[in-house]
Amino acid sequence: MNHISEGPSEAELQRLAQSVYEGVSNDEGYLIETKTTLDFRRADHKAKIARTLLAFANRTDQDPRPSVLLLGIDRGRVERDRAEVDPSVAGNALRPFLSPLGLRWHFTNLTADGCVVHAITVDAPQWGDPIFTLGKECTVSTGNGSTKTYVRGTVFVRDGSNTVQATPEHIALLTERAIASDRYFRDVAVRVESGSVHTIAPERYIPELVEEERGRLLAFVDEPFVPTGPLAKLGKPEWRTPAQYTVEVQEYISALEQHLAEWAGWRPSQFAPIELAVCNLGEDNRSDVVLEARFPDDCLVIIDPERALTRQRPALPHAPSPFGWAGLNARPYDAQAALSRVLLTNDPYRAVPERVLFAGAWQCLPRLVNPGNTVRFPSCNLRPRHAVTQEAIIVAAPSDATRVDVEWSLTATNCSGTPTGSLALPLTPGVTIGDLRSVIHERT
Repeated sequence: MNHISEGPSEAELQRLAQSVYEGVSNDEGYLIETKTTLDFRRADHKAKIARTLLAFANRTDQDPRPSVLLLGIDRGRVERDRAEVDPSVAGNALRPFLSPLGLRWHFTNLTADGCVVHAITVDAPQWGDPIFTLGKECTVSTGNGSTKTYVRGTVFVRDGSNTVQATPEHIALLTERAIASDRYFRDVAVRVESGSVHTIAPERYIPELVEEERGRLLAFVDEPFVPTGPLAKLGKPEWRTPAQYTVEVQEYISALEQHLAEWAGWRPSQFAPIELAVCNLGEDNRSDVVLEARFPDDCLVIIDPERALTRQRPALPHAPSPFGWAGLNARPYDAQAALSRVLLTNDPYRAVPERVLFAGAWQCLPRLVNPGNTVRFPSCNLRPRHAVTQEAIIVAAPSDATRVDVEWSLTATNCSGTPTGSLALPLTPGVTIGDLRSVIHERT
């Protein structure tokens, strides 16, 4: 039974059958066909089942999804007297009609509305697959009451939602598929080599922390700070009025609010980078392989981690001395001057935009391309059964993200086709309210 392959899980097929029965899914289409009355007892029924399976196997598209034939079910109805069939019985019934060249299919017993439903899944075709032909002459009934005989070697294909006999044009496409195994880009994968995506949403924390800091400082107006111990000897008499102190606090809070946002933008650049690897699972060399990874639009992507890691941490303004004690500074606290010193910093990377794009040598660094958060990595050569780790990048996601999926595609210069896929990235908690609170308190 080596012609029967592993297909979608039984749970996935069960959901498909239920959606067909409830009318949620289209009854028939290019990848799905439903037959209410066909079974494995009549020869013409077995021939019709085999004809559909052969047509599914002779697809020439690049859709990676399998094809499914559902027996005993249609929209809103099921065949009530259908019994379960052992997969080996189904294999023995269909084997004479199927091509012996390795058609990959899988048989499953399902249920819908308490009745048995049969699902036969055919794997998505691959470049290099042969043309699958009818293995035995058969006669089937047609819709108008007549019969039609198909000779051994007949080729069937899908035409929309119908199974039809192949035309010369179909044969030409299938022939190209059969001889194109060396030229078509396949048997590749993308995996996470190291690192993770960090979650961050400082904007939701900043207002709360700013109000917390404002309340802490203004509380000294009603209850002035009274130094004790060694501080009592170092302090100076309070020279400020409550109104002057309140102005200092407001100016400090304005600066703090702006620079906390800047600090939170700086913080992702300190996260550990994530590395993706491109894997060649086949036996052919692949030249100039380019990986493009499309990250969700709400992610922050930093494509030059080494440059980002050397960035100077943004400065935060110093809080005014608590009212009631002038601290070590005998002169009035000049909050405006302190604010100006911070704002006029000459750091070109002070403001981190929504999407970070550092200058660099584009031939050796990843770069952002349209649309949105698509990262194009430098090209590499892949030997057979070999993997190449791509340049590291930093990715931060909103704090409420439960998963981050990256859509990837690959191209190569010595073969045709563009393999695509989706990869779930691991998540690590990033900036929290505790991070922002600690960075305030270390300056006060």
